[in-house]
Amino acid sequence: MIVRGHSSLLILGSVVILYSSLSIIQLGLCVESNLLATDSFLASSRREFVSSSESYLPKLPPSSWGRKRPRSRGDPNPIPQSNPSSSAPQKEEGPSAARFAPHESQDSSKEMSKIDEPARKKPLFDLNVALDMNGEPLDQFSSVSAGPSFSNARPNSPSPDVEHHLQASSEVTRQWLPPIQISSGPIAEEQSAQETSAPEKSVQEQSAQEKRAEAKRAHRKRTRAECAQRKLFQAKLIQAERAQEKPPQEPRHWSRERFSTVDLEEPSIPLGNLKRFPKFGAEVSTAAYFASKFEGRIREYDSIIRVHSMLEEPATADLPLIHMEIYAEMKNQEDPIKSISGIRRPRGQMKRATALLNLLKPLTRWILFTHTALLRHYELPLDEQKVRCKALFSWLLAEVFEHTNCPPVLGIFPGVSREYDMKYRPIQRRIIEYLTHERYIEHVYPVSLAVVGIWSKTFDRQSWNQHVKSDQIYWKLIQDLTQKFSPSKESLQPWDDLNPHLSHEGRIGNFEIIELATLIPEAVRVELESTWRAKSLDPPIVAEKKILNQVRELYGNFPGPGKPNKFVCSTLPVAVNTMAREGKYAYALRLVEPGDQTLPWFSLVERISILLRTINHIHCKFYQTLPKRQPETMEAFHERFLGWFEEEFFRPRNSLPVVGGREFLLDPETTPVGNRLDFGKRFGPVQTYLIKTLASDLPTFQLFQTSITLLGYWYCKGNPEFWARNFRTEVQYFKRLSVVLMAVEPYSP
Repeated sequence: MIVRGHSSLLILGSVVILYSSLSIIQLGLCVESNLLATDSFLASSRREFVSSSESYLPKLPPSSWGRKRPRSRGDPNPIPQSNPSSSAPQKEEGPSAARFAPHESQDSSKEMSKIDEPARKKPLFDLNVALDMNGEPLDQFSSVSAGPSFSNARPNSPSPDVEHHLQASSEVTRQWLPPIQISSGPIAEEQSAQETSAPEKSVQEQSAQEKRAEAKRAHRKRTRAECAQRKLFQAKLIQAERAQEKPPQEPRHWSRERFSTVDLEEPSIPLGNLKRFPKFGAEVSTAAYFASKFEGRIREYDSIIRVHSMLEEPATADLPLIHMEIYAEMKNQEDPIKSISGIRRPRGQMKRATALLNLLKPLTRWILFTHTALLRHYELPLDEQKVRCKALFSWLLAEVFEHTNCPPVLGIFPGVSREYDMKYRPIQRRIIEYLTHERYIEHVYPVSLAVVGIWSKTFDRQSWNQHVKSDQIYWKLIQDLTQKFSPSKESLQPWDDLNPHLSHEGRIGNFEIIELATLIPEAVRVELESTWRAKSLDPPIVAEKKILNQVRELYGNFPGPGKPNKFVCSTLPVAVNTMAREGKYAYALRLVEPGDQTLPWFSLVERISILLRTINHIHCKFYQTLPKRQPETMEAFHERFLGWFEEEFFRPRNSLPVVGGREFLLDPETTPVGNRLDFGKRFGPVQTYLIKTLASDLPTFQLFQTSITLLGYWYCKGNPEFWARNFRTEVQYFKRLSVVLMAVEPYSP
């Protein structure tokens, strides 16, 4: 009985040890399981077994297998690291290599889902080592490591008992083998597929990362190259600027007698609020002439802003100015540095040409009006008024567009702004403040009074001392003159000699023009103007109607649909339309009025009709003075003249037409300045004369001059024998035609 009891106790002890081993194996597979609960269970089982067999069995040493021993520097058997990316199957070593399917508890799966960071590597149980009856590993069996590597798991803290076992297990020697290939079952196939696809995904991700890294490196390389190029360009600019820079002590020389440094005191009386320009006191074409002087310079300034790239330079802090250095002008180090000055908008940009012209045109009219009122108060003759008005606007143009010891208000100046003294003169400050205002209508009147006063105080000192004497007297005087100017007064007479559109050359080619004013007495001229009526002329003949119909057709067919580009000739009152798709070809020439508005077709037809009918009437009167025996009749003679006129007007050989739709190529070397283009040299002498004549509404006596001039040019160039037989020289021709003109019978009203 004692032997049987002893054997039963041995069997019971073996079962307990086997059960404990299986529990420890399960604990090794499930790293995230609760080690404390397992240890307490093992401890309670061991206490029961020990309590029941304490008197029969000897005490066994604590089991220390199943855990990886910590590596030390003197460890002869280092633990090999498994390669997770390797998916090649490994052969089993040894016939007794045990296979255990991984088993995970529900608690461990929950713990794994909460992992945020990789855990530190912990020693794992060796599940492929066979045990003896005492729970110790057997040396005669080969062990295979088949435990999964939960490198990303975060195990719970082991209990003190487990730590004791881990320390004791460092004395156990084991052999590590590659993982076992699991080749059967659906779970095994799924795991094998995952292990096979993982390297492929990692290779693709690695390739994508390499491409992104290569793109970033290329972008950084391009950026560094652009920065280096930009720095090199700026260094060249600075080098060229220093080469052109003058010593700071050297002052800039400028003609002080052409500019004003005086100012006016602020008025002690309130100025009137004149927001609308009066309908009297100034002539429109004369004001347009002075405004055109500003327009040409502003168009040039605007074209530079559109084309060139610039860098802002520091300007005065108390003025809304902006100075820009023109980089596009720098082609090499020998080129001088240039800058441009402009008016700054509230958002920081430069004001463009349209906004500036809208401010300067009304200012020009107000200056002309107030200055004329002051000159009339001085009782100066008309010629002297013209001279002083021209002098005032010439001075104002210089104050706005020319540089002195400071940059100009508008326009280009050499060097950079920091080379100049930024103390602007009083008149410049007033102009700058006016050009800054968006509602100019409230400021144009007082600014015009100040401009006239500063010019008079500086350049018309004699009249100032005689009539004005002080600033406050001037403000009161000019206020009374502008507000009490009677509307019944005659408006300013047209200053035709100031308007280039109305001036005529003394020749048409090599044909000299003799003015009728030198051949017809003044009394006869007055009588001709009072008795001549264009309505009483004969109606147009068939050849004249043909010319008028061609003008109507051209205006109706050209420029056609769309919005073409319009350029106004800078020397003649004619405009040209260019094709929007090309910009190099021009067509549809049109005459323009002094304000650059296209002359309406009905106005042009009426002027051509009156001109041709007047020529026909004078031609008939002159033909009657010729000998009766002529090679051709009067009708045939005049039809030949109309044929020549039609060809020169619409289809000239070596010139652009006066009005036409013919396409022609613009000069590639001619660059437009704003809407201005210099193509006046493309017209012949006859076309130039006709453009200047028909662009304005000619008075009666000027109509006589134009009619006789065109007829005489045709006599001289188209009929040389007739010319030599009857006239020979231009003086004889104009004298003879003036007699015919004075003998013209008055027309009935």
